[in-house]
Amino acid sequence: GPHGHGLQARRRRRRERRPNEKEIVARIASASAALARIRRPLANRRLPTAVRMRLVDSLVMNRLPCGAAAWTNLHAWCWTKLQAFHMQVLRRVAERTGKFKVDGGTYPSDVEVLKMIGAISIQCLVQRARLKALPCDVGYQLQPGFGTDIRNTATVTGTSTGPRFCNI
Repeated sequence: GPHGHGLQARRRRRRERRPNEKEIVARIASASAALARIRRPLANRRLPTAVRMRLVDSLVMNRLPCGAAAWTNLHAWCWTKLQAFHMQVLRRVAERTGKFKVDGGTYPSDVEVLKMIGAISIQCLVQRARLKALPCDVGYQLQPGFGTDIRNTATVTGTSTGPRFCNI
C-alpha cells in the first residue's frame, strides 16, 4: 500500500537488515563456477583426498572469503549461506573417500566431515582472511608461513550445529 506496510515493503526492510548480502551471494556464485570447472578431477576416486582438498582450497574456497576484511557484522543469513555452500563442497570431497558413512551407516555431521578430510570451518576461513588484511604494523608480526597449510595449525571445535572457532 501507499504507507509501506505491504509485503514488498517488509521484504525490502528485511533485505536492508542484511548488509553484505549481495557480496556473499557473488562470492558463492564465483566459488560455485570454479567448482563446476573442477567437477571431473574432484570425482576421480583415484586422486588422493589430500590432492582433491588442495584443488578445492586453492580454486574454490579461496574465493569465498575475498573481501572479508570489509564485511562487518555479517547477518546470520549470510553465515548460513556461506556454511551451507562450504559444507556442500566438503561433503562432495568426503563422499569420494570411500569412508563417508560413519558407524551404523549414518551420514556424518559437519564437524565429522571437517575432521574426516582435514578441513577447517568457514568461520575460520573468514577469520584468516580478515587477519591477513591487517597491516603488519599493528603491534605484532604474523608468523612466517602463516596461511601456507592451515590444517597443520587449526583445530576445529563446536557443537552438533557445526564448528565455531579455530586456533590460528
